[in-house]
Amino acid sequence: MRKRYFVKIYELDGTYIKTFNPKQVMNEVSFSDKIGGGQGQCIVELNLPIDDFDEGTTIAQMKVVKIYEADDVNSPEPRLIYTGFVSQYTPYFREGSEGVRLTCLGLVSLLSLAHYRDGGNYTFTKSAIDPGNLIKAIIDHFNTVYSGNLIGYAGGNITLVGTNITYEFENLKWIDAIKKTAEFAAEDWWWRVGEDGEFYLQDRPATPTHLLTLGKDVESGDIVKNAEKVINRYRLTWGSGPTTTTYEDATSQTDYGVREKIETDSKITNLATADQQGNKVIADFKDPKVEARIVVNNNYDIESIKPGHTVTVRNAGGVLPANMLVSAVQYTSDRLTLTLENQLPSLADTFVAAVEAI
Repeated sequence: MRKRYFVKIYELDGTYIKTFNPKQVMNEVSFSDKIGGGQGQCIVELNLPIDDFDEGTTIAQMKVVKIYEADDVNSPEPRLIYTGFVSQYTPYFREGSEGVRLTCLGLVSLLSLAHYRDGGNYTFTKSAIDPGNLIKAIIDHFNTVYSGNLIGYAGGNITLVGTNITYEFENLKWIDAIKKTAEFAAEDWWWRVGEDGEFYLQDRPATPTHLLTLGKDVESGDIVKNAEKVINRYRLTWGSGPTTTTYEDATSQTDYGVREKIETDSKITNLATADQQGNKVIADFKDPKVEARIVVNNNYDIESIKPGHTVTVRNAGGVLPANMLVSAVQYTSDRLTLTLENQLPSLADTFVAAVEAI
């Protein structure tokens, strides 16, 4: 299948600058994407002369880069697959050819550049608020600093948890404030900044988003079943008192022995908020998990698979649970490497490294 990539350049405020056509894109597109974050680094090489590439206007740090894919089978019209910003660029020449290499970081990286504030205050408390609405407030503040509406929630993909929390924020960057807030979501929930800047806070889909077939779409894979991350007793010390509350699961302790974790968070100021975090830790960690890394080829529309979707692999002989969550992907033009999990290790601590090809 022949794929074509178009690269569009924008200002941070959303102003369109220029489009580069497939003949000007010299390299294969590759990037990672994950829940608990978003898209990672992407390198784009453009066929441009090093002494005349419109430096400072079209090519410069912090320009927004959008990559569109088109093919004759799944997407005759270009569709957006990646958005990032230029963190550095490198004019180069070698063996008679010239070009400019753009190193782009995904939109989620913008959330690590400055702090979440309430007016001029870096320390403040958000009281009796649903985690979903709190994340909206964090994004709203981000958009007062970066005016291009690069990250938003207009698509309605931030789901309310249904339980209010109270938490004191102190000198937290936007990304850290979101990670902390996500700890108060419910069991099996995930978050991600999508390729279009849409913010997602959702539960695992109840039915498979994608049905794949071993030996057809799925060309290889490894499956790991382990109890290494089981936690069945969680002691949380919270408040200025302080108060210690213990959460545990007796069935898990009988099956796998007592596996304990102790944490302190003085910024939690009431029992309801402590319970929301403690019960979630036990729910997410009390059971062993199955993790798989599978390679999906172009027999399937790989651009349609996103972190947060779920996958069932047919012809796998029951070795893989049904409806496994896609926690991370590594995209290349001819294959997609998926990390699948039957349960989330943690919403706020899902640091999945760039997935290695199997």
